[in-house]
Amino acid sequence: MTLTANVSYQSVVLLRSVQGDRAAGLCAAELAGAWLSPDRRYNLSVFCDNCTNETYITSVTEDYPEAFLTHYAEPRTVGVELKVHL
Repeated sequence: MTLTANVSYQSVVLLRSVQGDRAAGLCAAELAGAWLSPDRRYNLSVFCDNCTNETYITSVTEDYPEAFLTHYAEPRTVGVELKVHL
């Protein structure tokens, strides 16, 4: 069995020319686990992205001098995958 966890924390996010050049800090977490059967026939994986369900800006694109396109992180996403090797 393999388990992984990624956690990142930023106290402040600096942006250029948006919301006073600063956004609130964030804490984001990703978790995953995988299990491989002893005979290596079955592989079961589970994951959680953005486990804290934070809403945060991932990027800002300046389209025109006065217009900005803001991209936000995906909401919490969980999933399961089962692979069977024949």
